[in-house]
Amino acid sequence: MPVEHESAGLREPRFPVCNAG
Repeated sequence: MPVEHESAGLREPRFPVCNAG
């Protein structure tokens, strides 16, 4: 579920996945 991961990263900047992505 890439959409959920992206949403979580955008809403929660503590996710290194979105930052790295």
